[in-house]
Amino acid sequence: MSHIDPQVDPEVLADIRRAAFELRQTDPQEAVRLLRRAAATGGGAEVLARGALGEIYLEEFGDLDGAEHEFRAVLQAVPGLPAAELGLARVLRESGDRRGELQSLARAVEGLSRDVAGFRERKADGEPLPAGAEEVVLTLLEVALDRARLDPDQRIEEDLLRWAAQERLFDALGEEDEEPQQDWVRFHSLWTQLRQLSGRPEEAARALAEAEEAGQLPARDAAALRRDALEETGDVEGAAAQARRVVELDSRGDGAGRGPAAIDVLRAAALTAVAGDEKSASEMLQGALARAEAELPGAPADRRAGLEDAIRRYRDALLPEPGALISLGVKK
Repeated sequence: MSHIDPQVDPEVLADIRRAAFELRQTDPQEAVRLLRRAAATGGGAEVLARGALGEIYLEEFGDLDGAEHEFRAVLQAVPGLPAAELGLARVLRESGDRRGELQSLARAVEGLSRDVAGFRERKADGEPLPAGAEEVVLTLLEVALDRARLDPDQRIEEDLLRWAAQERLFDALGEEDEEPQQDWVRFHSLWTQLRQLSGRPEEAARALAEAEEAGQLPARDAAALRRDALEETGDVEGAAAQARRVVELDSRGDGAGRGPAAIDVLRAAALTAVAGDEKSASEMLQGALARAEAELPGAPADRRAGLEDAIRRYRDALLPEPGALISLGVKK
C-alpha cells in the first residue's frame, strides 16, 4: 500500500509479510494472530496489518463483515488509500452493494490518478520515477475499467495515460530485450477495453495502429487487439484483414510448430465470409484442416485432443449448411 509511514520495525514488517504471503495459505489462523499482534503496535504497522487481515478474511475465510471492518479501519487511518478502497470494493461487490462498490472504485481511481499525476510532476522536475510507477498506471487502468463496467459514463483523466505512453514507461530496461515488454500489451489492451466501453472503438483502433508503429506493441498482439476494436466499430473488412494477419503471424512465428489456434482460424474465416469473400474463407479452413489432419498421426498425447477438436470444428464450419461457418467463428 502507498501513502503509509515507512517507519515500521523490521521484525514487525517481516511478521506482516510472512503472514500476508505465506501463512495465509498454510495456517490462516496463525496469520491472523501474527497480524493482530502487529496491528497492536500502531502506526504504519497497524495499517499494513489490517490491510492484510482484510485480505485474509475475504479470501481465506469468506468473512465479508470481518473484511469490511478491517478495510474501513485502514481507511479511517489513511483516507482514500487506493489499496484499501479496492479491498472494500471487492467486499461490497460480494455483498451485492453495487452503489457502494462504485463509490469505492471511484475513490480508488481518484487516489491512483493523484499518484500518477505526482509521477508526472516528478519527471517534469527532473526527478527519477519511483520503483513500481508503471504498476500504478496499470492498476489505475484496471480499476477504471472495473468502474466503467458498472457505469460506462465514468471517465478518468486520460492525459495521464497519454503521458505514460509518451514517457515510454513500459519499455524494457535492458538493451538486449528486443521485444516490447508484456506490460505494453497489458496497457494497450486495458486502454482499448476502456475506450470501447465508453463508446470509442474507432479511437481505440487508431491508437492501436499508432502504438504498433511506435514499437510499443508486437505485431501479433496489435493485430489481435485491432481485430477486436474494428469489429466493434462494424468495420468487418478491416477486422477480417487483422484476423487473417493474426493467423499469418502465428503460422510463421510459432517456434513450437503448432501454428495458429483453431479459434483464431475460425474467427478469421468467419469475418472474411461476412465481409463477402466466402471463397477465401473456405480455402483458409480447408488449408487449416489439411494441416491438422496431417499433424494428427504423429502428435504427442497432450496435443491430440486439441487437434481432434480443431478438425471437428473445421469440418463443421465447411458443411454446406447456410451460416455454418459464420456461426462457428463469431466472437463470443
